[in-house]
Amino acid sequence: MCQRAIKPRTGTWTLPAGFMECGETVEQAAQREVWEETGAKIEIIAPYSIFSVPQINEVYIMFRAKLVAFTDEPGPETLAADLLSADQIPWDNIFYPAIKDILQRYIAEKEQGTFGMYTGCSDEGVVHFMQ
Repeated sequence: MCQRAIKPRTGTWTLPAGFMECGETVEQAAQREVWEETGAKIEIIAPYSIFSVPQINEVYIMFRAKLVAFTDEPGPETLAADLLSADQIPWDNIFYPAIKDILQRYIAEKEQGTFGMYTGCSDEGVVHFMQ
């Protein structure tokens, strides 16, 4: 996870994310954003959650990934980056409610040893997921 060094909501925690560059695949963009924000190199395993936020013309794609290397040298958009266990996650200081939902679902599914694929959309700031 990374702690935001930029607006909006400076100081809150989130999963690394960002915008695609021209010519990138969604997988390449995810790997680049994770590297830039956390100093971690990852290998994409599978898509995990896709949700739309039509009021701001954005689509968020979250992947499950395997950690390849972690340098703990975050980029300028990040105050801190860390590998956190479920009990270390700052649940009350997470940037976006959907990230909290995704993390809680992932932790439960990891314990069960099976993962779903989720889609959803933002409805007045609330993200609804369907399996």
